[in-house]
Amino acid sequence: MRPIDCMQGTMETTLRRASESDAAGFLDLWDALDSETEFMLFEPGERKATLDAQKSRLANANASDNVQIYVVEDVKKGLLAGFCAGSRTSNFRDRHSLHIVVGIRQAYTGRSFGFALLSHLEKWAGDHEVSRLELSVMVTNTNAIALYKKFGFKVEGTKSNAVFLKSGLVDEHIMAKHI
Repeated sequence: MRPIDCMQGTMETTLRRASESDAAGFLDLWDALDSETEFMLFEPGERKATLDAQKSRLANANASDNVQIYVVEDVKKGLLAGFCAGSRTSNFRDRHSLHIVVGIRQAYTGRSFGFALLSHLEKWAGDHEVSRLELSVMVTNTNAIALYKKFGFKVEGTKSNAVFLKSGLVDEHIMAKHI
């Protein structure tokens, strides 16, 4: 799928498949996400990824038929605004399921980037014999839940006390969409 360029006011963005050259941008994006919100899995400073390790992960993802990663890049600022990653196993019994992770910088939320990223990943999934998209989301992340429901995800269940935050334990919804 070729990159999609879009203008939003004074912002010029590109939605494209992630590449090995995005490694430094990913490290910066993750640092921002871990600091801006509690909705990602890591606390600030908890990720120990190095630039070389991230380059290797992205190269392996691009060589794999089981992983796909898309990014939104703010072209003018030269930074990654968000990402959507999907991964599946190569096992026969669950190869049809793609587990998804989405992260978007706070300054870029509410601009339909999440929906666009999910759309690209769903297209890839449909072309690769995936029939189930799945993810988990903290019940307190109402904006993400609204996005996922708008995209067609349904809550399949709730894990009690699934995530420990500084503010206490939080439940997590398991959501899925069949394609």
